[in-house]
Amino acid sequence: MKKISVLAIVLIIFNFICISFFAENVYAETEASESSNGTMTIDEYKAMADSGKVTIGSEQGNVERDISLGDSDVGSFASGMASFLSTISAICAQLMSNITKDGGFYYTESDYGASNTGLFTINSLVFGEYLMFNAKAYETSTDLNSEAPQSAVTATLDFMKERGAAIGHLVVRVGLFLALPMVILSIIRTVSAQKADDLAAWKKILTRWVLCVFLMFFFEYILAAIDTVCDILVQALWKIRLGLEESGYQPFEVTVETSLMKTLQNTGGVTSLAYAVEFVAIIVLQVLFLLKYVIRTFGIIALFIIAPIVILIHSFNLMRGKQSDTLGEFFKTYIVLTFMQPLHAFFYLIFFFSVSEIVINVPILGIILIYALYRAGNIAKAMFGWDMGSSILSLKK
Repeated sequence: MKKISVLAIVLIIFNFICISFFAENVYAETEASESSNGTMTIDEYKAMADSGKVTIGSEQGNVERDISLGDSDVGSFASGMASFLSTISAICAQLMSNITKDGGFYYTESDYGASNTGLFTINSLVFGEYLMFNAKAYETSTDLNSEAPQSAVTATLDFMKERGAAIGHLVVRVGLFLALPMVILSIIRTVSAQKADDLAAWKKILTRWVLCVFLMFFFEYILAAIDTVCDILVQALWKIRLGLEESGYQPFEVTVETSLMKTLQNTGGVTSLAYAVEFVAIIVLQVLFLLKYVIRTFGIIALFIIAPIVILIHSFNLMRGKQSDTLGEFFKTYIVLTFMQPLHAFFYLIFFFSVSEIVINVPILGIILIYALYRAGNIAKAMFGWDMGSSILSLKK
């Protein structure tokens, strides 16, 4: 059943691409000759589908006639739906743009960046243009860009980070207060051990508590090193993007959204509904990416704050003889969340800048690629053999 569904989707997409991409060129070239032979042109077909009217030639000249749908119920309904969908989508796009704009910008060099276009795009998001998605708990928006305007968004985020840093330092002190006595106890029991088994057991416990104290002091530097590597990758990818734009490449979202809005204003009926659906699909994916990065930002900040607690729990579990991978899972989660951004930026370059002209002319392909970008983590797992069961078209997350 799944194979049949996938096949049906592929056929629908292929059909839509063929209609969108080839119909205009083929009919445009033959429009003049076909009109003289009484064959319906692509513009006449759109008029029939959208407004329920058709032009009929006669001895007295061309006459416009209503077709059997009368007032074109299908065309009117499609136009109304297109207007409704595009209006809701435009409101969502404006809200996202206003919120992220109030948060300030880090990168402003690109002509197609959010600071210049005023539009929220996944392109700007994954390349780190927005200050509000700086997930470092130890770095405020002012630290990154002192000239950025202080809005309610940046003030709230900076306040959360400052409070989070204070809580984190308090947790570290509490953790050291609990860990240091355990180190002393382990040293005493190791020195006083009479049996070889006891000596080996307490040496292992002592090693774990020494490691615990070490991590209490240096976990911030370890996490900061992970963040630094991520920043270097994002900056390198940002420079590649700038170089491509200077070479004439146009970004998909800004170009297509602008084109779709103009097209929606100049068309009606079924045609406008088709373009409205494309516009809705782009906005929905942008909302999903926005939520994904909001979760990422707060997740990384929260992990940074609770790191001492995780280290302490891990050490206590090991001391009690329990198998514990708490610390390993913590660092794995932090790395996955942190490197989500350069991974998305990397795939964005591959997906959109390598086939820029194609996705701009055929937006449905761009929408499919954005969905694939949303699942970039699963794609990377499949590429490197981490999860052989994942695929781009799979709906499993």
